[in-house]
Amino acid sequence: MELQYVVACLVTLFLGTVSMYFYLRTKENRKSSRLVRIYVDGCWDVMHSGHYNAIRQAKQLGDVLVVGVHSDAEIARHKREPVMNNQQRMAAVQACKWADEVVFDVPYAPSIQLLDKLNCDFVAHGDDVPIASDGKSAYHGVEHRLKIFRRTAGVSTTHLIERLLRAVKSDDEVSEQYDDASSDDVKSLHIETTSSWSTFLASSSRISAFSNNRTPTKDDVVVYIDGIFDLFHIGHIDALAKAKELGTFLYVGLYDDDTVRRRKGKFFPLMNLQERVLNVLSCKFVDDV
Repeated sequence: MELQYVVACLVTLFLGTVSMYFYLRTKENRKSSRLVRIYVDGCWDVMHSGHYNAIRQAKQLGDVLVVGVHSDAEIARHKREPVMNNQQRMAAVQACKWADEVVFDVPYAPSIQLLDKLNCDFVAHGDDVPIASDGKSAYHGVEHRLKIFRRTAGVSTTHLIERLLRAVKSDDEVSEQYDDASSDDVKSLHIETTSSWSTFLASSSRISAFSNNRTPTKDDVVVYIDGIFDLFHIGHIDALAKAKELGTFLYVGLYDDDTVRRRKGKFFPLMNLQERVLNVLSCKFVDDV
């Protein structure tokens, strides 16, 4: 009887140990398989490749990316009046292939309460952390949950607005000079100045990072659409969405800068070809360019 009792106790202890082992393993697996949620916000005004690269880099920091969009009023309170309205900016972010969830009317300065409400583990921003209207870092309250990525140099909304204003101003000043009777020197001067507005150059690795790395299969219905896609906006997005509905693989053709200049005028495009390619590749409806 004593031997049977001892054996029973050992068996119970063994089974308990095994059960605890598998419980702990299961718990650890559940913990390790939990999706990491990242939050990133912005004005996303006049969307450009720098914005899209920020969203792309933020997505790499976790599994699920939640993108916050500031309202017109919030932007005006902390920066300036936005060029594009709420609907236009929301549409641009919602069409981005790296955005898993989009939240509107978020505060300029994120808080722990906001991150917890959105069930986000971390907040992400470029290394150019903005200053709020109170003079403090907009991220001072979430620094222990802040992840930093590298800002994209060579492009910004401010630069794009400056290009547009310069184009309008220059057009008023030289419109009478630039005609069929103008000298070749005058025409060359305008081409040289406008084509050098953008200093942005995309490396092969950047273009590859934006690419879907997908080619059409024999079962795909391939659709082609082309255009300028300068200052990528809601009208472009709507056209791409409708084109994609016609098939399963969407090719987008973009005109080069010289072609755009001949068709649209000497001050266009405002974005060079590489900028425009990256913008289009960021759209979730596009498969290749």
